[in-house]
This record gives sequence, structure tokens and C-alpha cells, in this order.
Amino acid sequence: MAESHVVSGLVAKRSELAGLINHHQEAMRRISADIAHVDAAIKIFDPDYDLRTVKPIAFRTGNPWFGHGETSRWALEAMRMAEGTLSTRQIAERLIEKSGKTVSGSKEWDSIMKLVVGALRRLESKGYVRAVGKAAGPRNTPILWDLA
Repeated sequence: MAESHVVSGLVAKRSELAGLINHHQEAMRRISADIAHVDAAIKIFDPDYDLRTVKPIAFRTGNPWFGHGETSRWALEAMRMAEGTLSTRQIAERLIEKSGKTVSGSKEWDSIMKLVVGALRRLESKGYVRAVGKAAGPRNTPILWDLA
């Protein structure tokens, strides 16, 4: 027979997920009603306007660590101030120091490292920085970066 604590945990998780579905379905109903109202207002001012030509704007959530574009700007600034190459971790540490925030736990560090690597890869594709190797150490060591 299944362990009762496992079943009760799964039931609680299912209940939580069902609640999320209900919450988001209600939000979708409200948003759909809002769209209908905006569509009606557009039609009042321009009855011939083809609403099918209105493209939705992608919804993006910001990251809690840095503002829009800060990761790239601050990473470049850190690299300009450095003498020689910097590892991804060193760049991330300088960005955290500049932001004035504190990092608690490896999960937060992983999140920040992904942000920094993403920003550096974008800068690399634009020709601002280049990856010049890997730091000495264990597997999955940070990439070393230099200005291009």
C-alpha cells in the first residue's frame, strides 16, 4: 500500500495546481473582457479598423536582480576596470556588489550566473567581449572573458 504521507503530499500538490488553474482562468476571463471593451472603443472611433491586424506584444517578466540592460552595462564596466580576464563568477560578484544586494544560497547564485552568462553571450555576439578559455578548477568551471 502507498505511503500515506506520499499520497497526502501529492493530494496537496494537486489541490494547489488546481487552484492555480482556477486563478489563471479567472484572470483570462477578466483580460478577455478588457480586450472586448478596448475593441469596442476602437470600433467607435474607426468602424472599419481590422482588429485582426493588431499583434500581441510578448509578455516578459523582469529579473529581480538587475534592471533592463544593467547586466550587460555593468558587466562591460567591470571588465573595463579589470586588468586582464575575468571569470563569469568574478563578473557576477562585481555586479552583485554594485547592486548592493546580498545573495543567499546556491539557487540564487545559479540564477545570477545564468543572467550574467546570457548577457556576456549577447555581448560576445555583438563583438564587445570574447570568451578566452576556462578557469582552472573542477568541471563546469567559469568561462574566462576579455574585452574584444
